[in-house]
Amino acid sequence: GYASPEQRRDAKRVDERADIYGVGATWFWLITGRKPEILDMASKDKRLIEGAPIEMLGPLLRATAYEPDDRFPTARDLALAVAEAADPFAATARKRSVAKAWMREFHLP
Repeated sequence: GYASPEQRRDAKRVDERADIYGVGATWFWLITGRKPEILDMASKDKRLIEGAPIEMLGPLLRATAYEPDDRFPTARDLALAVAEAADPFAATARKRSVAKAWMREFHLP
């Protein structure tokens, strides 16, 4: 369900991007009510992610990309993308301050 594809293949050879997938899979379930087993199809069939806020689709699909190299490299990068997507009309400086405050709240580096 929530394990990344590479973790299902060989759990000894994963890195932080497997956790990013798990966060994205949980997020997917929370906003769509659908089980994350369909995530590999979601990028091809947008009907599977109906109900997800349009601003969040980019970060959501990138966090849950099948290939680790296509995901965010760090949790910090995911947090910044989510903060920016949540407030797309803010000035760049404001986006950064919102993202930093959010990361401090959740104790991210």
